Amino acid sequence: MRHLLHPFPQGTGALKSSKCWPGLHKAQYFRLHAQQPKALHEQQSSSPPHAHQPSSEDALIDSLLEPPSIDYLKQRNKSKLQPPAIKPLPPLDNCKHFVNLTNGLEALPLLHELGLHYNYVRIQSTACEQQKWESLIVDLDTNMLMSLALGQCCLVWDYGSRHHKTGNPRALWLGLEFIRYALTKLWFGKEAAARCGALPRGYNAALQFDEYLRYFSKPTLRRMRYFSKWVHPHTTELRLHGVYSLTTHDDDSEFYHSVLYNHEGPNTPNTSIQRPPSSSLAAGPLNGPESLEIQEPIAGKPKDVHGTDALLASKGLSVHYRGLTFHEFVQQQRDLGLSNE
Repeated sequence: MRHLLHPFPQGTGALKSSKCWPGLHKAQYFRLHAQQPKALHEQQSSSPPHAHQPSSEDALIDSLLEPPSIDYLKQRNKSKLQPPAIKPLPPLDNCKHFVNLTNGLEALPLLHELGLHYNYVRIQSTACEQQKWESLIVDLDTNMLMSLALGQCCLVWDYGSRHHKTGNPRALWLGLEFIRYALTKLWFGKEAAARCGALPRGYNAALQFDEYLRYFSKPTLRRMRYFSKWVHPHTTELRLHGVYSLTTHDDDSEFYHSVLYNHEGPNTPNTSIQRPPSSSLAAGPLNGPESLEIQEPIAGKPKDVHGTDALLASKGLSVHYRGLTFHEFVQQQRDLGLSNE
């Protein structure tokens, strides 16, 4: 996974190139950080008495993002990460839906068919691939952040083309993982983030994500922290999941324009969405369509108590709940018949 998650932030002098891991500049990186406290002390000692003092909010952010201690790292390496159990998806009409631009537009016909209201979001796979995490966070939709703070289940709809069997796009298996981890740390604290984990494809990327967060600008961190004031008292975790499938229309702008303009525009207000019977939205296992069988869970997925997974599967869609531990990832590959790839 080293090629997926470069552990050192870009823009740190000689380390600006993403190809420096694990090569020539690793020692330079640690020398740079070893010199930072001294340089900071010299700067503070030379500052005039009336120099700007950080606010209490900035001080709290700094405390949340301070580097881990050596004892913590030793304990982390010895302990086995056990992320919290995944909760089953509620019925679709109890979720908040977000169409990820651009490929997620392919989901508009189904969303209208099911009578589901939605908003747009832009989580770019390219930003994930290039480790532009701050840009990705800045682009997040305010509706999504408020919904997460209120404890609502948020589903990001997207289509991928890289993986020829599952279609799970990088914006979901890597982008959502960073968003969930970063918001958990800034809203609920270090311990909650440690329990949440950051597990893209079986790899624990928490330390790398922490390093990137420490290089975020203060305005970005304040914006992320702002929504913590709206966290519902009963919200204990962020329910952010992806709904995905394989697409054959990647980079087909004509197709996406056609889908969008057929469902959105000045003469097609959102009120034109017709609400179907609740049974078609998987209101419960006893009310669902007879053709939908509730399946037992596979690795990384809970039991489908509401029939939501079955409904989505009948439409050719899968659910990305969260990142997987290494053993869960291996088991998932076996369940999907991909163990030899």
